[in-house]
Amino acid sequence: MDELARKERALADAMKEADKPELRARQQEALEKEAQELQPRLDRLQERLEQLEEADAAQGVEKARQQAQQARQQMDEARQQAERRQSQQAGEKALKAAEQLEQAAEQLDQAQQEMAQQKAQAALEALLRAADDALALARRQSELGASMQDASPEALAEMRGDEASLLQGVRNLAQSLQESA
Repeated sequence: MDELARKERALADAMKEADKPELRARQQEALEKEAQELQPRLDRLQERLEQLEEADAAQGVEKARQQAQQARQQMDEARQQAERRQSQQAGEKALKAAEQLEQAAEQLDQAQQEMAQQKAQAALEALLRAADDALALARRQSELGASMQDASPEALAEMRGDEASLLQGVRNLAQSLQESA
């Protein structure tokens, strides 16, 4: 979207020069088609983010989609004005379209950053939970080890079951860390 905004801004400057209005109208039409092709991709991205329950990022994409739609309308008006040889007005409309495309690109960047922050926060929370779980398992293992030293054979047999539970807890912890990575 940044590239499209850059092209639109360059075209806006060229339109204001008032040379080759037919060429500028055709160029504007080509850029308008590029902007139109973005809409379905933004729609699919928004749907995918909603499926992934990334509501904030999906909302950012929705805002970008709306900005891109408004830019397309400005582009259409710029093309029509270029066809009528109203170069200054066409240039102004094209400039507004470029600004809206830049805002849409910023919305997408912001949505991407929010999503990355949310993922980083979730990973940090998973690591903190894992650390807490590991500490609890280590404490329990230490307690169990101390109890086993002074235990009778019958109590020792019973504690072996507790030890097996602890080992399963370690396996579960390792698996949950692997899944969150």
